[in-house]
Amino acid sequence: MAYLIGTAISEAAYLPQIARGGEAGQEWVADLRPAFDEAAREHPRLRGESSGRQGTHLRQVRDDDFAYGLACVLDGLAARLDA
Repeated sequence: MAYLIGTAISEAAYLPQIARGGEAGQEWVADLRPAFDEAAREHPRLRGESSGRQGTHLRQVRDDDFAYGLACVLDGLAARLDA
């Protein structure tokens, strides 16, 4: 439940910010790209993952990220139950 709430709160915080700024989500991401590239300069796996998703619609990225995180939580719970 905490994972779901945390994701919802995060999106509830930044999605309205984007809308108020008058930008589409894709434009917002493009504007942040230089700062992200600089921050990820020394993290090649992070850069590679992000570069592979450039051009992907922001909704799809959010859906994919949520599904991945949920799978990690459920895998952890399954491992715990099997122990």
